Amino acid sequence: SKKQMTYNCVNEILENGNYMFICHTGTKVGSGNNHLYVSSNQGDTWTDKGEVKGIVDGKNFHLWNMKKLSNGRLIAGIDVAKKGIVYSDDNGMNWTNVIPVTCGGDYEAEACIIELEDNKLIAISRYSMSGNGYYQSGDSEGAIISYSYDFGNTWSAWEKSKSILNMNHSKNRCQRHLH
Repeated sequence: SKKQMTYNCVNEILENGNYMFICHTGTKVGSGNNHLYVSSNQGDTWTDKGEVKGIVDGKNFHLWNMKKLSNGRLIAGIDVAKKGIVYSDDNGMNWTNVIPVTCGGDYEAEACIIELEDNKLIAISRYSMSGNGYYQSGDSEGAIISYSYDFGNTWSAWEKSKSILNMNHSKNRCQRHLH
């Protein structure tokens, strides 16, 4: 039998104090499902709560840069081209997918989401998967930006940033541009 592996994990501390993480599990990279794991004893033991539901069609995806908002909602980008942003109101078991209107990029994924103030969010994402800026090529490619004014229920259309001009990898880049 093939050994299970977990990878591409995101984590958070829930409102009730439990720890949680979501990891892609499978026998090889690109196979399997995302599972929710919860600990109620500060990480001493973990329970697999099962496969998370509702993120995107298919199983080969990963949550990207998950955050807990001021209203308790979990929100994250995903690393599947043009599949947008997802949120959960039940501590990560079920997810709702929201896709901003395209601005013509071939990827438009890996959104980093920041709560600017109560109810106002910004998503900063990559425009393209290949070409300028990918795999630390040294070339520059700008970010795309979308806003939400309702905790992520709806989003404005993606727009090319006029000031974030180098967005090789959003997970590491977007925080640098805001501090």
